[in-house]
Amino acid sequence: MSELLDRLTGLVWLDGDGPWTSVVLHSRATLARNIPDLRFPGPADETERMEVITRLSQALQPLPALSGATALTAGMLCADERLMLVESGLAASFSDEAPLILSPDGGSLARLHARDHLELVVHRRGLDPLTTLREVMVLERALARSVDFAFDDQFGYLTSDPSVCGPGITLEALVHLPGLMMSSQLSTVLDGLALNGVNCGSFPGFDQDIHGGLLRLKSTAALGRSEREIGRDFTRAVAELVQLEIRSREERLTASRLELVDRVHRSLGILHHARLLGEGEALGHLSFLRLGFQLGLFRDEVPETIDPLIHGILSGHLAVWARVHGEEGEPEALRARFLRRSWP
Repeated sequence: MSELLDRLTGLVWLDGDGPWTSVVLHSRATLARNIPDLRFPGPADETERMEVITRLSQALQPLPALSGATALTAGMLCADERLMLVESGLAASFSDEAPLILSPDGGSLARLHARDHLELVVHRRGLDPLTTLREVMVLERALARSVDFAFDDQFGYLTSDPSVCGPGITLEALVHLPGLMMSSQLSTVLDGLALNGVNCGSFPGFDQDIHGGLLRLKSTAALGRSEREIGRDFTRAVAELVQLEIRSREERLTASRLELVDRVHRSLGILHHARLLGEGEALGHLSFLRLGFQLGLFRDEVPETIDPLIHGILSGHLAVWARVHGEEGEPEALRARFLRRSWP
């Protein structure tokens, strides 16, 4: 499905301008809601599942942010295409059967009958969680005119995860922290974030392994807190992390410039000439390439847009790319070929 490949490699939040994109690739807000007269997805039967999907699909259709949206279901996709959704952060797992309604630019989407009856998601490029929060609340308020959501005076909006009850909001950011990783400060910094209500996870598709300093940050407990408090605290925590990472990069560039320049150019050489590349190795080298680009260590040797390549080398994206372009071979060979063809 070349249309899906085009859609998922052209997501508006994968490339372009945004606040602090040197460190934060994108920000994301997820809002969870449930319909009061139907059971949560876990214990629900097929009749209730179809009732949820039908009711919410009809209510979502008039929303301007989803005008021209594409509806995707698991039955429409092959295994590689389903894996693409996981790698893009649009599906929770390979076995996820939740129908997905995706806006034309991929910035807004709705997932139906997943962990909750409804998940509204907004992505934005760079460090911009307050904008994602504001826009997802606009979507929710428009939808609430035609749909009642489960609400309790004590616990707020009821969700399948009790920690999200209250406003039902989760904020996330995908960050690139090679400076802190090289200075061996990353573990200490992440422990400090956890104490401030921010958890870290691996890059989509990599289980718990962290490669190249690329990881996801996620706000934790929402119960008892307002949307404004969650947005303020998460933005402040990530902004402080951005400053630490920038300072670490500058220190590295000053204290051991030649070592850093050598390391990023070694990655450039490998990506230029390798014939076999594993997923983790390729991601690590792309991380250093991105760092070198952000520090101005390259001129015309690298593509202008590195971030889409970071997703493009993942297994699902790569398999679909190979099928669309008539490429054959083992994944390691295909990955190396894909990257060699990406240079200017």
